[in-house]
Amino acid sequence: MLDNPRNVAIHTPGDGGYNNKPMTKKEDLDLLYMIQGQFAKPEISASFKDNVQYVTQPFYEAYKKAGNKLRPVCLKEPIQEQGTLVFKFEHHTQTMFYRIENSGNGDVKDVNAMIIMFTKHSKSDSLALDLFVILSHDDNAYADYIWEGFVKEGRDVGWFISDLLLFKTFLKYVEVETKIIPGNKKDFHIGTKYLNETKDKIEILDSTYFTTISRTEGFGVRGHFRFQPYGIGMQDKKLIWISDFQKNGYTRKAKVLNQ
Repeated sequence: MLDNPRNVAIHTPGDGGYNNKPMTKKEDLDLLYMIQGQFAKPEISASFKDNVQYVTQPFYEAYKKAGNKLRPVCLKEPIQEQGTLVFKFEHHTQTMFYRIENSGNGDVKDVNAMIIMFTKHSKSDSLALDLFVILSHDDNAYADYIWEGFVKEGRDVGWFISDLLLFKTFLKYVEVETKIIPGNKKDFHIGTKYLNETKDKIEILDSTYFTTISRTEGFGVRGHFRFQPYGIGMQDKKLIWISDFQKNGYTRKAKVLNQ
């Protein structure tokens, strides 16, 4: 898509809508041609190629577990990034091209975003356009196309922008195990073989957060994320994973209540 967008077969699955309105067949094709035309511009494709990150399933699961911990802080984190995220699931792959800006003032009105996401199923040669969002408070610009399946699940524009902000905040605070795979190379990372068939480098995001820790008999504590202070004066903080573990049993004596 980044190298030869006009040679890639893309389609919109089901009955989607653009700017909250049903589309005619012509409008549907116009949207797809417009997106291909944008990707054909060297400055556009170059901005997405510079930061390509492949998100493994263990890393994605770790992120989902950390979501509630991150929500109170994500709007307060200044961010200005662009790139490509590739999410690999069991039967399909989602590729997200994005630009996201947030001043860190804690106000959603300060967030500007562009998100284009395609899904490719393992048995399909075509990319399905699932998401096309532009939100710019600075230019008073707004556009959205969202696959109807997401809409039925309650995933609107705000959901996807919040999810991207949460994910980038997670990357900032968590300890990430990464591996850079150069273009047209193969390599191993945490016991898995990766083959990069593109011309550009790809960063693998992985984790071993869910490695089980065995303790003595007692009661189990479910794995969770926690903000851990560190650095000079303990002023900085990072997000760490506390694995499932067994706590030792204990006996608590009844307290005597005196009148």
